Amino acid sequence: MRIFAFVRTKLIPTSVLKRRMKTSKSPLMREFFRNPGGWQSMELIYENAKPANLSDWYALKRLPLSMEARNRRKYVLHEFVSWMQENREREKLRILALGSGPALEIQEAILATSSNVIVDAVDRDASAIERGQQVAQERGLNQQISYCCGDVCEMMIQWSEKRYDLISLIGIIEYLPDEVLLSLLKQLKNMMSPNAELFTHGYQNRFGAQESLGKLFNIQLIERTSDQVTVLLNQAGLRVVKSEVTPLGAYPMIVSTQSREPAKEPISANRIAAIVDTDRKKSRLES
Repeated sequence: MRIFAFVRTKLIPTSVLKRRMKTSKSPLMREFFRNPGGWQSMELIYENAKPANLSDWYALKRLPLSMEARNRRKYVLHEFVSWMQENREREKLRILALGSGPALEIQEAILATSSNVIVDAVDRDASAIERGQQVAQERGLNQQISYCCGDVCEMMIQWSEKRYDLISLIGIIEYLPDEVLLSLLKQLKNMMSPNAELFTHGYQNRFGAQESLGKLFNIQLIERTSDQVTVLLNQAGLRVVKSEVTPLGAYPMIVSTQSREPAKEPISANRIAAIVDTDRKKSRLES
């Protein structure tokens, strides 16, 4: 993977790569060229369908960020399901999902647990909001999930009086500098109910993906290790209770809370793999 990354970023001209993506028969490569990192390309990665050709196979099956995006989603879905099951007896639970995209993983968790939670999902991409609303309507979840199209930080000012039992910051903090993220975390801490949890992650550039994103699309993801995210969470008044890195090491997954309970023992990579053991062909973590 590192060899391919070196060839891609150091030896092939940017103009050649862009032209290849624009004319590619790979749906993922074309979509990523049209809207880099958008929810449509992420859905293609999650779907992980049969590749159209060799380049599509490489983009879907062997690009580390594609593999880790699927790993991250499986881990996130598991956390949502576990949390809903653990809080089954509680009433009027509220979830806030920032940078949610269509929030389909939350919908799937609700369907899997028959949970009666109320969700506020925020994303600045209007097409992602439209997609989420459409699927929620089809699944009969439109009364449980409210979508809002707008800037996350601006929405926090409007919703400062609301209180949530679970807050999801997935796929957003790698775009926020420390000072902006710390300010957001402090606001969110004040919006958390007693014993609420905040679920987020770091990002580590293990396979040269950052160089490709910068070279092709001028996307600059902010790298943070688990320890660096923990420092920011602590500065915001939150305590990490669970931390584990996805199999290829790209995403340290972190759960924090206001509570003073002792930190849970980190779960192993084998345990993460067991999460999806019931449907191994479709859901195996990729390493």
